[in-house]
Amino acid sequence: MKQITKTKILRKVLILAFLVAGLVVVELNTSIYCSAIPCSEARQNYENADNAYYTARLSYFNGSPTTCAEDCSSITDPTAKQQCINNCQTTRATAYYDAQLDLFGAAEGTCAPEGLYYTCAEANQAAYTCEVLYDPSRVTDPDEQAAVYAQYQACREASKVDTCQ
Repeated sequence: MKQITKTKILRKVLILAFLVAGLVVVELNTSIYCSAIPCSEARQNYENADNAYYTARLSYFNGSPTTCAEDCSSITDPTAKQQCINNCQTTRATAYYDAQLDLFGAAEGTCAPEGLYYTCAEANQAAYTCEVLYDPSRVTDPDEQAAVYAQYQACREASKVDTCQ
């Protein structure tokens, strides 16, 4: 009985040691992740993701540039037309949620203010611009307000204003 308990304890200790070692290695290598691309490229990646999110948000919530009904207008069979509309809405929702994931991933990848290239004053200005650009009160649909607020949060994260002191 004691042998089984010792084996279980040893197994748990080894698993915990591997987890801790893995976390330490990841933490030590964060500088590698941050320096993988230049800050200007990371910022451009964020801008591209922001544009893609904006386009996907308009398509999903506002049917812009065309609605799903307009996209499926050439179908005459009512059942097939409804299926086309449903598929279109699913595709737009998927594109929207994928774009949101990409947006936050790109926002995380931007660089913190440092040195002569990007100062905390510029970060504060960027954060203020986020408030102006992504004001949820400009839209009436509560779901779209949440989407605009998410875009604001990603913009603020990309500005790195919260890393300033």
